Amino acid sequence: MKRAYLSLHSQNLTTLSDAELLGRLASDLPFSLEPAQRTAWNYQIQHLRYLTQELDDTHIFMEFLIPRMGRRADLILLTHGIVFVIEYKLGARQFDRASLDQVYGYG
Repeated sequence: MKRAYLSLHSQNLTTLSDAELLGRLASDLPFSLEPAQRTAWNYQIQHLRYLTQELDDTHIFMEFLIPRMGRRADLILLTHGIVFVIEYKLGARQFDRASLDQVYGYG
C-alpha cells in the first residue's frame, strides 16, 4: 500500500521540475484534478523548495495517509530524526477550531 502520493529525498527535488512533481501528485488522485487543488499543490511545491534549502538530508512525503485516521497530511518532512507535519490552509486568515483539531489529531 502506498502511503503518500509523493515520496522522495530532498536531493532528488532539484532534478524534478514543478510540472513533474505536480504530475506525480496528480497521478494518484482517484478523481480529476480540480483547479483549487492544482493551485494548492503549486504553492506547496514552491514552499517545499524553500524549506529544503535549509533542511539537508530530508525525506519528503506529500499527501501522506495517516494510519487509522483515514486522512492525509499535506506535507511530512523527516530530517535528522525529527518529523515535521505541515498542513496548509491556503487563503485562511486565522486558525479556526477545526484546523487546530486537525493538527492536534495528526500529532
